[in-house]
Amino acid sequence: MEQYKSGDRLVEAGTEFLSQDRQADSIYTVLSGWAIRYQWLSDGSRQILDFALPGSILGFEPEAMDLNRHSAEALTKLRLCILPRSKLIQLLAEFPEMGIKLASIGRSEQITLAQHLSNVGRRRARARITNLMMELLVRTRATSSNVIGDTIPFPLSQEVIGDALGLTSVHVNRMMRELREDGIAVVRSGKLTILDEERLMEEAELDHRHLATPMEVN
Repeated sequence: MEQYKSGDRLVEAGTEFLSQDRQADSIYTVLSGWAIRYQWLSDGSRQILDFALPGSILGFEPEAMDLNRHSAEALTKLRLCILPRSKLIQLLAEFPEMGIKLASIGRSEQITLAQHLSNVGRRRARARITNLMMELLVRTRATSSNVIGDTIPFPLSQEVIGDALGLTSVHVNRMMRELREDGIAVVRSGKLTILDEERLMEEAELDHRHLATPMEVN
């Protein structure tokens, strides 16, 4: 498959590498690092739709769509594999199993986004945060062989968490303090440590059976 990609790209943290309403000419696979996928709203605010971890695919728009429906920004330093959209049909013709994999990922992402909508629209603030923590814990364990014990990377600022969950930074700070004081989870220095996973799972009410299966990365 090497002949189809245009190369790898390193992206520094804080850099937007996919822009909403711009030409959708490339498909990106995250090889390492974390990113956010989001939409800009008319008032200048943003709604974070999802978090991209190793194996996530970004920029995979339907053939009829010429423009990206969302933006993406690196949360940490990223390494991306770039596939020109013009070569996708050739790739799938030679490797039809990739089409099945992409369809499976698309279905899982659709279900995950529906869960995010329910989380933001129907859960209380604390439950929104525990749900997000549990989701990222499950996904990180699935995509990284370097996770040791109950601590995972968590490069999310309170502003980022708020933009994902529809909360103010002040509210996020208060809920994080509650979780720490209740002995459930603590975030410190860019890492999330789970103190009581059973209680976190109970509060999160996360159905992780349909979380997107990542692409294999090297």
